Amino acid sequence: MAKLAMSRYEMRMAKSLAHVVNILDPDMIVLGGGMSNVERL
Repeated sequence: MAKLAMSRYEMRMAKSLAHVVNILDPDMIVLGGGMSNVERL
């Protein structure tokens, strides 16, 4: 169940970041705080 939840989270984050890239066209995206501690990301 935890693997499924993490997989969903990763997919939703990827889609969200793709939208941000398409709208704002940033040179880079930096994940900080607690996100930087998640090895799968």
